[in-house]
Amino acid sequence: MDNFSFWNITYYTLFTYLVFHHQHMAKNFKGSSIVFQTVITTIGFLGMVVQYGFLIYYGITVVWWAPFIVFLIGLVAKIPLNFIETLIDQLYLVFFGFVLIPLFGYLMFTTIPV
Repeated sequence: MDNFSFWNITYYTLFTYLVFHHQHMAKNFKGSSIVFQTVITTIGFLGMVVQYGFLIYYGITVVWWAPFIVFLIGLVAKIPLNFIETLIDQLYLVFFGFVLIPLFGYLMFTTIPV
């Protein structure tokens, strides 16, 4: 268990969950603001780059096979998070994501087990 941290995997899961909502909203955007669509598209793309960069960095700093486990745990952990979508509108998740994506991204990298 030295290769994994509960908080690190939690931050990774929440980060990818919110990035997914930005990507999903950008893909199915029905609003009239091109600026807002551009912003959520850019954040979704940059979040995806950070997500894969994190997994590569995790594999380099911890052990090569650990990112595969983190990725799988993150996928399984998102299942209960889908319940949140029934309680909160996706637009609110996107607005929360503007603040929480950078925060979780920072925490993801600072809590990597060494």
